[in-house]
Amino acid sequence: MQSSLPHRHRQMFGQSPLSGPFFGFLAACLACGKTSPIEPARPPLVRVCAAEDGSGQGLELRGVVASEGRLRLGFKASGIIAAISVREGQAVLAGKLLAVLDGLDARSGVQTAKAELDRVRREAERAERLVAEGVLPSKERSDARNALESAEARWCQAQDALARTRLAAPVAGTIFQRLAEPGETVATGTPILELDTTGRPVIRTGATERELSQLQVGQQALLLPEDGAPPFKGRVRGLGAAPAATDGLYSLTIVPGRTDLRPGTLLKVRFEGAKGSSGVRIPFSARVHRQGRDLAFVLEGTAPSFNVKARPVEVAKINGTTIELRSGLKAGERLVAEGAHFLEDGQAVRILE
Repeated sequence: MQSSLPHRHRQMFGQSPLSGPFFGFLAACLACGKTSPIEPARPPLVRVCAAEDGSGQGLELRGVVASEGRLRLGFKASGIIAAISVREGQAVLAGKLLAVLDGLDARSGVQTAKAELDRVRREAERAERLVAEGVLPSKERSDARNALESAEARWCQAQDALARTRLAAPVAGTIFQRLAEPGETVATGTPILELDTTGRPVIRTGATERELSQLQVGQQALLLPEDGAPPFKGRVRGLGAAPAATDGLYSLTIVPGRTDLRPGTLLKVRFEGAKGSSGVRIPFSARVHRQGRDLAFVLEGTAPSFNVKARPVEVAKINGTTIELRSGLKAGERLVAEGAHFLEDGQAVRILE
C-alpha cells in the first residue's frame, strides 16, 4: 500500500538523510530538560562562644555621666508651646528666656486689665477733686479708692498670668535634655527641659542588694569609658537607701577623678575588690526571649554534625552587652552567640570559625 503523503513530504521525513541525526538531537534536548532533584537546604551558619564564669571576676557595673545637680523645668501654666529657644548642650545664664507658651489670651487679659485700671484711676482722681471742692461727699472718695485698688489687683493678676507663659532659667547651667517640642500641649508643671546646674560631673549607676553589701562610701572604683578612652579612677560618694521602683536597683553615685566629662557618656564601673555575679555571663545577643521565657541555644554533637538545644535560662542582671545568669547554664558550655534568634530546638547548624 502506498503512502498517502505527497512525494515532497515523504522525501522530507522518510527519505531525508538528515532525519536520523535530527531526531537524535531532539531526543537529547528533551533529555536535558528533565528536572533535577532539589538539593536540601544547608544548615544556617552561627557563631558560638563559651559561657564565662562570673564568680571569679570583680564587680562591674554600667554607669552614665550626669551633672551633680539637675533641675526639671516646666511652665506654671498649661497651654501650647510656642517656642523653645535653647538646644541640648547649650550653656545658659540665670534669667535667660528658655521657652514660651502661646500667650494670646494672657496678653489680651493684660490689655483689658490695663484699660480698666486707667478708667478707674481717672474716676478716682475726679472723685478726689470733687470731694475737695465739696461737691461730693467723702464716701464717694472712699469708694473710688477701693475701686482703684481692685483694678490694680486685677492688672497685677493679668501680668502674672502672662509671666506664667514664659519659662526662664532659675540659675546658670547647661541644657541637658529637651523633653517637649513646640506645638505640644503641656499641663501645668509638666517638665519640658532638664537643666544641669553645676559643672561638676558625677557617675550614676545601680547595684543589686547583694552587690551593694560589698560597697561603701569612699571606696575606689576604676572607670572605663566605652568609647575606648583611657580609664581613670573615682570614689563612691553615695549609696541608695532603698531600691528604685523602676528596676529594683539601689542608686550609686561616684565622683570621678576628671571634670571634663560630657553628660550622657557611658562607661563601665569596676570594683576590683568586690565579687561579681555568682553565676555565668553570656553575650547579650545569645539570649532569646520567646513566649515569656528566656532561652539560650546550647551547642550539641561533634564536628561536622552539630545541632542546638533550646535551654531555659534565668537572667539575674543585664550589664550593657553582657548578661549575668542566675541559672540555666554552666561555665564552659558552648552556646550560640550570633544567629540564635532564627533557630529552633534541635535544628542542625554550621559553625562560623
